[in-house]
Amino acid sequence: MASISSRTDFIGDVNLAQLTGIDADLTNLITQVEKKYLRLLFGDDLYILFIAGLVAETTKYETLRDGENYKIGDLTYVYEGLKKMLLYFIFAEYKIITLSEDTSIGTVRQTKDKSNNLHRYEVEKVSNDAFNKGVDLFHDAYDYIYYNSSDFATWEYFDIKKRSHFDKLSYS
Repeated sequence: MASISSRTDFIGDVNLAQLTGIDADLTNLITQVEKKYLRLLFGDDLYILFIAGLVAETTKYETLRDGENYKIGDLTYVYEGLKKMLLYFIFAEYKIITLSEDTSIGTVRQTKDKSNNLHRYEVEKVSNDAFNKGVDLFHDAYDYIYYNSSDFATWEYFDIKKRSHFDKLSYS
């Protein structure tokens, strides 16, 4: 599967601008996270059709990926597309997995010269905030697919919930 997201998409509030030398790791992470969340949103059959539809440049799948404004009655809704949703999930996962690194002497916290490391709590908060933005967009994608369900007859949906940094305070 060709990834929907690429290294250059990580700008703004999902900025990974100072990455160097880990493009292969990021590419693998992108592939894994995209597959995971698209399968949760679509189910396996629609996931396979979606990937094939992107390769074939089928309009309904490209619109699903990129987003559009659509109307229900007199109301107009903004659907931002799957790409933005996936960037938040990838960013959230990246923040957590880069908090530490395995070395020949064990697992260590990554540091850079002349920098102040964020505490684990702060990194988890950044990750959870990004994840929760992804969940909001995941639910927006649900609404869009539901409204257009005649175009996506094999759709199967698995819901995901927001993460609370304190785990016991989650209201969703």
